[in-house]
Amino acid sequence: MRANRWSCGQATVLSLVVGLLVAGSITVRADLTNTGPFAITTVAGQMTHNWSIPVEAVSSDVQVRVSGGRHTNRSEVFRVVDAPTVIIRSPLAGEFWRVGQGHNLTWSRGGEMDNDFTVSVSIKPYDTTNVLANGAVAYDPVENLFSVPWSVPDQLTQARFIVQHNTEPTIGDVSGEFNMVGTLLAWSPNGGEELYALKPTPVIWRTKGSVPAVNIYYSVTPPYKADSWIKANGAPLANNTKPGFEFEQTSWAWAVANARSTTAKIRVQEAQYTQMFDAGVDGPYDDSDAPFTIRYYTVYWQVQDAVSGDYLDQLSVVDSSGWSASGLSSVPPDVIKQDYPWGIWNTEWIRRFYSDEVAINWNSENLSLGSPPAWTQRVTMTQSEVEPSAKVLANFNYKEATTTFLTSSWMERGGIMLDQPTACRIYVYQEDGSLLAGMPIVDADPQASGVFATEWDVSAAGAYPLTIGNIYFARVEIDYSRKMYSSGVTFQIAVSSGTAIVDEINRSLSNLETNLTGEVRQVGRAVGDFRDAAMQKLTNIEDRVSGLSTNLSAITNLDSSITGLVAAVEVLSDLTNLTASVERIRTDQASSLARLLTRPETMIRGTTNRILYKTRSGYGGDVVKFKVIRGNGTTERTINMSELTANMGIYEAPLVANMPLGTYYFEVTDPNASDRISCRIVADDIYAIVGDMAALR
Repeated sequence: MRANRWSCGQATVLSLVVGLLVAGSITVRADLTNTGPFAITTVAGQMTHNWSIPVEAVSSDVQVRVSGGRHTNRSEVFRVVDAPTVIIRSPLAGEFWRVGQGHNLTWSRGGEMDNDFTVSVSIKPYDTTNVLANGAVAYDPVENLFSVPWSVPDQLTQARFIVQHNTEPTIGDVSGEFNMVGTLLAWSPNGGEELYALKPTPVIWRTKGSVPAVNIYYSVTPPYKADSWIKANGAPLANNTKPGFEFEQTSWAWAVANARSTTAKIRVQEAQYTQMFDAGVDGPYDDSDAPFTIRYYTVYWQVQDAVSGDYLDQLSVVDSSGWSASGLSSVPPDVIKQDYPWGIWNTEWIRRFYSDEVAINWNSENLSLGSPPAWTQRVTMTQSEVEPSAKVLANFNYKEATTTFLTSSWMERGGIMLDQPTACRIYVYQEDGSLLAGMPIVDADPQASGVFATEWDVSAAGAYPLTIGNIYFARVEIDYSRKMYSSGVTFQIAVSSGTAIVDEINRSLSNLETNLTGEVRQVGRAVGDFRDAAMQKLTNIEDRVSGLSTNLSAITNLDSSITGLVAAVEVLSDLTNLTASVERIRTDQASSLARLLTRPETMIRGTTNRILYKTRSGYGGDVVKFKVIRGNGTTERTINMSELTANMGIYEAPLVANMPLGTYYFEVTDPNASDRISCRIVADDIYAIVGDMAALR
């Protein structure tokens, strides 16, 4: 029985059974949300019933229930109104209709009326109307839908439709306000591409309609909920358009987000709409069809003697990317490896008994080699008997847990740390060269080894707020022996996008739980229907068994009662299956978002760190495994992870970073998912630095 809208007093034919003959009587009832069920009729051997709808049936949610023998069937929910009426079905309030596309304005009726309407559209500010149809229009009696076709004009604003019956002035409706928007197509990147962080890359899109400006957003967090999208441009971008409902192409050079990811997407959205939308929800935008990758270039450093060609050890390095380190070795099998976003960098190499060597203004893209994702840079150092000059070295490490930067700064001469410096000053500059408010950061309390360990709060509420994803430059000065020394290079630093990614993961997990709750509720309603059917069958059995005491002839119906009991048992079996389905939905979606929540790019040697991983809940203590993997692919160690709280799905493991200096892979696996990141173990901790320097003395 198809859902409809009927009016009280209307004579309506109910189709009781389709393709099924039932012996005996058939009971027809109407179930109303506001007053409960009431009987319509009891008939025998009929396929239809002519129902004159009474006023008692007026309700917004009505179902007709037909019962016969052990069978029960229900109609879809429909509405009974107290007088003939029409209701516009499409467009819905807030819907987005795109320029140049054809749509059908549709409305349904309740009660009897002639097919005779005036249909108009009114465009904001709603001071005029334009008649689209007058008289009889197309009508589908099966779906109970009147319709008028309409092509969306190139007027980017809001509009309403008006439907008015021509002979019955009380019959009419006005649609909710809907939006007329341009048609946007995200053209590139559109899925499968491999982009490099910070590299200017064209974003290309196509537009149909006179959209004056757009904004570009990116997200690296499936399932791409509204709050995961980050704006990529500043002011709205001027958009190219073409008259006549034809597509026109526009491009914009995007300095790709400094966020390594394999799940990135871009969004092109009309600038006049600042509200963000979940991916897949109707809106004035278009997203990449599939994810693309954002990655870094990997550079392997070979540092050799300029004359003999021997590989060198006991090396120190200071790099404009913010990387400084001591105690490095280029002697095989040791490898010096560093990942860089796109850009121009300066790298200074220092070793005792050698002149300092600086790689100046080198490009991590390496165009001369054809822009490979990984390549080797060779540096030669020349021996010198001249005592090397003192250098300022510094390392900037972002601590996601406390939203602070830990800056370790020290003086070094020929690989030997100098003690008894008196003061350190850190100057941080905006990308435009202006000094950040509150600078410099002053530290006049060096540790015994001469290291200044300066920690400064960069959160929004901190003393030195920095914005996630922005690039900053830092200069370090140290006073030593009544003389001021400055860092030889300007350090480039940025608040790690890992924090934003983890926040987005947590938000998406929260959204996922909300969506899952909705799905469970829908399944719960289905379970309720199964339960009602089962209880109805059991009630029928009880009634018939009770009747056996007064009417032995009812025993002939026992067989059908037993059949009803079997059907009830089958229904209860369906309930069990539904419960299992709900659990599968929950666990499958948890696995699809499995991810390391702790994602440091560097880790101070000797520190104890808490590794967190989000996946399905309920894994035993030896199932989720955390591995530290060396650069050559061998496993340094394996640690079992345990669930923080039962059914939470977050697992933890402690990691003591006592491995040799270098780059490692951190990998977590469970039976259904895995995740991997790279992390560099650095000698920033004062004790590690002292140990490294002791080997050079």
